[in-house]
Amino acid sequence: MPTTYGIKFRVGNRTHVIEEHSYFGPSRLTKEGNPYKRFWGEHHEFWNHYGAWCQQGKQVDKDDNAVYDLSSYVKPTTIRIDWAEIP
Repeated sequence: MPTTYGIKFRVGNRTHVIEEHSYFGPSRLTKEGNPYKRFWGEHHEFWNHYGAWCQQGKQVDKDDNAVYDLSSYVKPTTIRIDWAEIP
């Protein structure tokens, strides 16, 4: 049964559906369109797909599938600051 809620991301062999909010970011949805109680971990592959989609303009096709090219995704660099070394 196709879902009519949110934006669909194909990650591996699963389809993840989100509701996008400009301030709060993505909210994971169930098949019924309700918010999930749990979220993806910070290292889940979904975040690479979501990051690529955001970098490439958040385009969606007529069937609410996210349109992006994962091969051109530039993953952000994490900068760690040791506050104890700052005078």
